Parts: sequence; structure tokens; C-alpha cells
Amino acid sequence: MITDIRDRTYRELSGFAYDIKPRKSYTINYEDGKEKWTVIHNKKFKIHDVDTGFDALVVKNEKNIVLPIVALKQTQ
Repeated sequence: MITDIRDRTYRELSGFAYDIKPRKSYTINYEDGKEKWTVIHNKKFKIHDVDTGFDALVVKNEKNIVLPIVALKQTQ
């Protein structure tokens, strides 16, 4: 059973934050199990700002661990 958040999890989820159209959930496979992360949608979260290049993704797993994932895209 996976109990810690691994570096690869952060890397994978941060890559997903750059997606133009985020999925409802993400599954990351490891040799010793899977991690399923579900996107949390809430109008209080500002997850995209065209002017600053700020993008974010808020996800939680089966153990109710919530992670805010931030991605900074380049702006013109």
C-alpha cells in the first residue's frame, strides 16, 4: 500500500497541470501499486490566469490527501 507521496507523483501531476483540458482523474502506476488522483473543482479556486501564466490543479487521492499543483506557463 502506498502511504507517502513520491517525487514522481509530484512530477506527473505537475505535468498534468499544463494540460489545456484537464481530465477528471489521473492514475499513476508504480511497481508496488497504483495511485489514483481525482481533480477537485471549486469555483473558489483560481486555476487559470492568462495574464500571469498561472495554472493550477487541485487533486485528492483515495486517502483524501489533497495536493495543490501549480504550473507556471510563459507569457508573451
